[in-house]
Amino acid sequence: MKSDSTNGKSKIKKFVSIDTFLDNRNIQAQMVPRTVEQLQKFNISSEKKSQLEYFFYSNSAEKAARLAAEMKKLNYIVYDETPAANKELFSINGLTTKMQMSDEVLIQWVKEMCEIGYTFDCEFDGWGTLIDQ
Repeated sequence: MKSDSTNGKSKIKKFVSIDTFLDNRNIQAQMVPRTVEQLQKFNISSEKKSQLEYFFYSNSAEKAARLAAEMKKLNYIVYDETPAANKELFSINGLTTKMQMSDEVLIQWVKEMCEIGYTFDCEFDGWGTLIDQ
């Protein structure tokens, strides 16, 4: 397993392997059409633009902070980059800018989120939206 150095003194194990990244990217993309179908039951059409809540995890506060900074560069709101419930992981979550709720847009977006997560050694854990937007 690969390691990376956060300050030259401590070693933190790689969190997301290439296989995990590829599997997650495929699974996330495959889930989009079902999710969009469910959202349409709540009158959120593919033409509507909504903000999405996103969720990532990593095994390092520094990695979480770097990902949070990247999310802010995308003009996304970052709520949290704090220890997760199990105390060995760090969560990064927040809200995107508004985007069209179509399969095509969302599939491209989840793939991009998985790739950004992998770049910063964080795992994209999914997304949601508020029904009353």
